[in-house]
Amino acid sequence: MKFYRDLPPYVSPSMSIFVMQQGDSYVVEDPSFQERLERINGNSDTTMIDVASQKRGRASGLPLSIPGAITDRDVQERVGDVLYVTHCSLHTAVCTTVYASYSAALKLIEIARSVMRRRARCAARFWS
Repeated sequence: MKFYRDLPPYVSPSMSIFVMQQGDSYVVEDPSFQERLERINGNSDTTMIDVASQKRGRASGLPLSIPGAITDRDVQERVGDVLYVTHCSLHTAVCTTVYASYSAALKLIEIARSVMRRRARCAARFWS
């Protein structure tokens, strides 16, 4: 599979448009894909390789949200106060990175523990 950016006639003056080629088939990615993904989870970046330049970048053409994050292979890391996980497709050069601040991650863990304690108390009452 090959990836191209701004392959004519799919050119926009304001956004990068990525085109994927496999054999004789081409798929043009919607340039607003990243914006829609951010509405679901605002803490994510999707990156891919531009075949012509061999550079990794976001589909939107915007800079990465976490400077210094590893976005080209599966990894779990910390950059400053930000925890992030990158997972790459086995079949394409597309990787997705999700991230959260350390304090936000701790809050989520505490919420999960609280929910588990409540469920355990409910189960104990049910079985007694």
